[in-house]
Amino acid sequence: MIQIDGSRHDWLMNGRKITLHGAIDDATHKVVALYFCENECLLGYYQLLWQVFNRTGGMLPRAIYSDRSSCFFVNRGATLEEQLAGAEKSETQWQKTCRELGIELIVAYSPQAKGRIERLWQTLQGRLPFIFRFLKIDTIERANAFLSDFIDGFNARFAVPPQDSALHWKAPPHCADFDFLFSVRAEKKTRASGSFVYHGYKFNLLSARSSCVRFTLCLSENYGLRAYRNGKYYDVELAEPMCDCVGDPMPAVEKDLIYRYFYADRHSGRATIRAG
Repeated sequence: MIQIDGSRHDWLMNGRKITLHGAIDDATHKVVALYFCENECLLGYYQLLWQVFNRTGGMLPRAIYSDRSSCFFVNRGATLEEQLAGAEKSETQWQKTCRELGIELIVAYSPQAKGRIERLWQTLQGRLPFIFRFLKIDTIERANAFLSDFIDGFNARFAVPPQDSALHWKAPPHCADFDFLFSVRAEKKTRASGSFVYHGYKFNLLSARSSCVRFTLCLSENYGLRAYRNGKYYDVELAEPMCDCVGDPMPAVEKDLIYRYFYADRHSGRATIRAG
């Protein structure tokens, strides 16, 4: 079982709080994933699962222990449409992903219940900011690049071996599509022109058939944005310049992802969209 959580803190010691998403093995005290984002979000937690999968050699946890954040669970009653459909409450993307992977979800009802990762935050908040200042790490990208080696050194010092390694991790289901499962997803439909709108911004679907088709838009730190339709992935392109304004409907984390994958130079003062 792993415990996961997010800690919002002035990690870079520049007066601006960002969120460190983390996962720790409850049995061995081993940190299995750390990832920085602007704020706590599903994109960050999916990146944790990618790290866990890669760092354990393609294995997954048997259970995940977390709080009741809206990233993980539906914190409302069922809508009228859902009640008429016979559902008491809908599932979040996180719940659907973990169900497909056979991962049990356990809910903590207080910070004290997930004390393992709460103590980890106390330790990291007392160490990482000063390490970042000493190494002159002042961006989220550079901080994430540093974390891989840091995790190895941290675990070498503080982790303990499991009592039964055979029951520690489990193999994932056969033929699971991790690119799809570990992505933030949205159901979309293109217009006759092959374009679609996501959070107020216009994109184009790059497919031989793109007019009036339904597809799943997938967002991931591994590949940016892609469209999934009939078992295949298709590229999408940004069809108009993006801007930063008050009341912008797109979450900051997703906008930053789009900037990094579509813009050739986000500091040039002009909207240069990267080809390909």
